[in-house]
Amino acid sequence: MPSTLTTPTTTVGAEVWRPLEDTDHGAAVSVVLKLRGETCDVDCLYCFEKRKLAPGGTQITPEHVRRLGQIFGQRLLAIELHGGEPLTVGKQAMAALLDELAAQPTVHRVHLQTNGVRLDGEWLDLFDAHYPGLHIGVSLDGDEQGNSWRVGYDGTAIYPHIVNALNLLAERGRTCGIVTV
Repeated sequence: MPSTLTTPTTTVGAEVWRPLEDTDHGAAVSVVLKLRGETCDVDCLYCFEKRKLAPGGTQITPEHVRRLGQIFGQRLLAIELHGGEPLTVGKQAMAALLDELAAQPTVHRVHLQTNGVRLDGEWLDLFDAHYPGLHIGVSLDGDEQGNSWRVGYDGTAIYPHIVNALNLLAERGRTCGIVTV
């Protein structure tokens, strides 16, 4: 095997880690912000991230979001707010994060991926107030039977909560993406 593949100071790094300056400047850089890492409020039986109910832990802050401009310069950014479950950050923290994203001139789009369990009118009001163009994706594994592996920590099905969230979005005239596993 050539030594260039085993020596960290060789050109392999230059081939693998290409600077952003060498990429298409018109395309937005996709940035996934895992707001609470693997922390989640449901216990999907198929999920491999089982350290879910971690109280506290590291959390993305507005200061972290503010650094995006330093990291990516003037590149357009497409932000994905992810989890575990991103709504576990709470409404106050989410409002601060969305305000900071709205203040970033290079943020082109913000998408939130949620399991839908906590999604209610207050959350939608918060999104409208702090980032009106927020795109929402809801995790839904088909019909009720398809979602039978998605349960709360008490073992109850979360499917009814997801249906309620989808109905609420429809009542508010909002569309959403659906992610299926």
